[in-house]
Amino acid sequence: MACSYDGKFIAYGTYDGIVNIWDVKNSQLIEILQEKFSSIWSLAFSSYSNFLVIGRDRENFQVWDINAGKIVNYFQGDRPYENIDISGVTGLSNSTITNLKELGAYNFH
Repeated sequence: MACSYDGKFIAYGTYDGIVNIWDVKNSQLIEILQEKFSSIWSLAFSSYSNFLVIGRDRENFQVWDINAGKIVNYFQGDRPYENIDISGVTGLSNSTITNLKELGAYNFH
């Protein structure tokens, strides 16, 4: 959950990827942002309350323009196993394979 510096907005995110932005003065829901299968890890308003930075899982960040009502920038952090083929690797458990894929590896099986 995050509160804008000027107290105008409150935003909260959910485990299933939904961000709700509320207008505090009018007690009104002004935006519902949803991206399936992408948990919300952090939220922060810019100092002038015109942008909301949304931290999602897998090191993804989005910048939401409050006034325009849209995503204006998207960042994806480095993933240490990006584009590494683990198809021929043996001895890995299913959970290890899943974790490596989340870190950028791929498997053709």
